[in-house]
Amino acid sequence: MKNLIPFIAAAALAAPGISHAETAYSKPSGYVTLGNPDSNAAIPDITANTDATVSIPLERAPEYSGKISSVSGSNLVLDTNVLPVSGLAGDPATPYQFKITSGSQEGLIGLISANTANSVNLGSIIVGDLSGVSANDTFVISKAWTLGTFFPSTLPAGTNVLAYSGTVAGSNLASDLAFVWSGTSWFQISGADNGLENDSNTILFPGESFIVRSGGAPIDGFVVTGNVPLTKSRALITKINSNAQDNRISITSPVDEPIENLRGMLPGDNLLTFDNSTSGINKSASEVLVWSGTAWFGVAGVSGDQTGLYKLKSGQGYVLRRSAGAPIGDGEISIEQNYLDDL
Repeated sequence: MKNLIPFIAAAALAAPGISHAETAYSKPSGYVTLGNPDSNAAIPDITANTDATVSIPLERAPEYSGKISSVSGSNLVLDTNVLPVSGLAGDPATPYQFKITSGSQEGLIGLISANTANSVNLGSIIVGDLSGVSANDTFVISKAWTLGTFFPSTLPAGTNVLAYSGTVAGSNLASDLAFVWSGTSWFQISGADNGLENDSNTILFPGESFIVRSGGAPIDGFVVTGNVPLTKSRALITKINSNAQDNRISITSPVDEPIENLRGMLPGDNLLTFDNSTSGINKSASEVLVWSGTAWFGVAGVSGDQTGLYKLKSGQGYVLRRSAGAPIGDGEISIEQNYLDDL
């Protein structure tokens, strides 16, 4: 999947110890309530028969950390020899991701396809460029989020997750991947799968966004727990042809962030927001903003210069519509979360 709920920061940051490769350290953690940020005990997080456009606000706990000794292509030699040989790859039930936490490629994320006690091979890069990684850059290794680990098992059977591969050209795109919760497992019902295999191990990536569609029963008690990201948030975007291109994106943060900190846009790019507090499916954007090259201006739902006013919501999914005049090819947007200076 190439793309990923409004969330409310619901707990103070804690600092529990974690396992690691070299030096012990702690990392702030907490939980975030998913769904309508204005809901209360009398209102479900997602009402029945409703789409909520969502994303991942927290990370899974790091299991190993350290520094990079050398880089050769997709193989990285590390300053540790305690990794379980071949233990971070090959088991689809527990995919592992590798994240760069310093240097020019801070926030780079790749999936581990093979490993020795002191090295990893990254079979795919989710966002970032390995050619910019250097010796002494720091890293963390953690399990990746999947459909089965991110979503609670208490979801009503029949709940759908609609996702976007990022390979379809154009704007106002329908999802080209869909999964349904049976009550015990996730099954793919749209896309390449046949709907018969258990797809609970499908990986969800930070920086992506997707839609949770409730069925006849509302969704409540929608909570994710995890670690607070300590690197800037990065999201891959693409432009497939000469027309405007929609990209499902998000910021990875447990709190709202000012839009003025967002980087990587081009003049004419639009940001589309969807209202998770309203009922219904196949919703149109409730707010649209355009980047002039120096400022964000409201086009629909909001008006005027929004640069110093508008906040990107934690766990909210967005559409970044790359303008028709932008170059064809891949790019990225990023944001350095305000709280990083205080941790």
